[in-house]
Amino acid sequence: MEWLQGLAQDHKPVLDACAGMTAILLAAGAFRWRAHVRLAPWLAAASGTALALAMSMDDFLHPWDERYHAVVARHLISHPLVPTLYEETPLPMAPVWGSGHVWIHKPPFPLWLMAASLRLLGTCEFAVRLPSVLLLAACAFATARIGSRLLDERAGLIGAFLVAVNGNLLDLASGRKPTDHVD
Repeated sequence: MEWLQGLAQDHKPVLDACAGMTAILLAAGAFRWRAHVRLAPWLAAASGTALALAMSMDDFLHPWDERYHAVVARHLISHPLVPTLYEETPLPMAPVWGSGHVWIHKPPFPLWLMAASLRLLGTCEFAVRLPSVLLLAACAFATARIGSRLLDERAGLIGAFLVAVNGNLLDLASGRKPTDHVD
């Protein structure tokens, strides 16, 4: 998977342009085929997923929380029930959540998803971000289904599209905001 991220990073402007065009085409397809209750929500969710995937191709971990979550997820590969920030501490440390041996800052489920992705795809930045991107797509799809059941298909699609291209959610899914993947 590292080769894919390296290739994407070498051609980042082209990837961003292609992701933007893909998102526009998928969103247009979702509104064009809005009568297809099964297809349209998937297209709306895929429009945001294309953007989130392009945003997730940074070749570095972002400054604060993403780095720590990636380290804890990497450690969870070897011992899934004990989320550790440090494998071994050279000196006794104060029992503070931010600098202690056991990392209890966030719940374990998102960290387990990141650990599974790291285990399957290898240790690269994209593997850290992929579970968040997939959960964003699932959230957009769920919004489409909820909106169509509560109001109508058009409202569901508009809601799904707005969730899929929401800048704050895209930043969270790509690790650019503090508390990123866990949120």
